[in-house]
Amino acid sequence: MSTTSPRPSTRRERREALLGGGTFAEPVVGLMMRDEWLNELASIPDGEAPTFIEIYPENYAARGPRLLSHVAQLAERFPLTAHTVQLSLGSEWRPPAETFHALRAFLDMHDVAWLGDHVAVSFDGEPGSPGENLHELLPIPFDAESARIVARNVRDARELLGREVLVENTCAYFMPPGSDWTESTLMSAIITRGGGSLLLDVNNLWVNAQNLDVDVHDALAALPLKQVREIHVGGFTVDTQSGLLVDSHAAAPSNPVWRLLRAALALTGPKPMLIEWESKGTFADALAQLELARQVSRSLAGSR
Repeated sequence: MSTTSPRPSTRRERREALLGGGTFAEPVVGLMMRDEWLNELASIPDGEAPTFIEIYPENYAARGPRLLSHVAQLAERFPLTAHTVQLSLGSEWRPPAETFHALRAFLDMHDVAWLGDHVAVSFDGEPGSPGENLHELLPIPFDAESARIVARNVRDARELLGREVLVENTCAYFMPPGSDWTESTLMSAIITRGGGSLLLDVNNLWVNAQNLDVDVHDALAALPLKQVREIHVGGFTVDTQSGLLVDSHAAAPSNPVWRLLRAALALTGPKPMLIEWESKGTFADALAQLELARQVSRSLAGSR
């Protein structure tokens, strides 16, 4: 007799599944929160619902009580994870203490499981100053100095925020100047030195492989796959002038990205997956992608 349950249906069960516990057979798949989806997320039947919701704290923390009440309501039903661009993990600049205090208070208030940020520079300025928001995720050199900076920042952020900080592989539209490593070597060094976990973005991995002309399966195999905590699945668009692929989150994941997800899961085993879709597309479109992610994971279950 099977001892597994088909799908978690309460917040406690969903959080247990997200954190890797329980005996649930159903793949763990989350959805990023968009303002226009709040009502639909609140009322979706359990049989169609995502396992967890990802939020950007900076999108809600300073936008007044109405939106914060929506976050609180969702947190009563779904476990939350968080994604941010506030930490600027790739820079010598560090956020001021009040940024960490406010961010931790928000994460604690909503019982957020973990926080992810990018291996990139998103702010500039003197350490501890408010800094200048660059409104971009600028790539950093793939080298030992970058690994040192990011690993230090991850350790500091984990201590100040009181929870796991995931490190995401970021898009690069050109080989960052000064690079003498591969991106996979950089990510491995960061995880080893920083003691963190990897947020594997398979769309970013595909985009970089095409833009930088590297073999995507070699890049995947060289990553610290034992430390993967979560996998992001998103869509890209093509810049009509340069021909470069752009990580836009404005389209459904492409067929090559779905195939890369399957290859990744074959190496990592089941992991929480998140559908990233920030603009365009409907809630129904996003739910269809959730089901595709479940199907990819299910297709591998019998081969393990």
